[in-house]
Amino acid sequence: MYTPLLVVIAMNLGRSVPARWQTGVRGGITHVGLMALILAASLLLFIYKWSMSSFVVLTSLIAAVVGCVVIDQFRTSRTQERWLAASAVTLVAAVVCREIDIAGQFSSPTSWAQGHAAWHLLTALSLASLYAYYRSEAAH
Repeated sequence: MYTPLLVVIAMNLGRSVPARWQTGVRGGITHVGLMALILAASLLLFIYKWSMSSFVVLTSLIAAVVGCVVIDQFRTSRTQERWLAASAVTLVAAVVCREIDIAGQFSSPTSWAQGHAAWHLLTALSLASLYAYYRSEAAH
């Protein structure tokens, strides 16, 4: 789940690049540079995943995404905030499921409903809502 958050952060960094740099050779260099950063960060997270606290890493990445969204709110007001609210609600629900699952209180290991599966489903819904939030800008 780290890589989609890194992509959202990189996307927001790309949105911060001046418009004159988003096309032509400069735009290509910007996009290649952001993709290289995503790949490098993903590789480092893959290598060092087990030596780091996933709670700290996820909290840091989520905080960075929240910071990007807050900055984006000052940059443009042509987005539909309902998608942002849906993303936040499903993300909070996902974190609750994850914490309950880690504590061993979500369900039995043989149950068809698993906390880890709920975590992935809800974070996917959160990312889909965040995608809809950014796409809503183009619809206005």
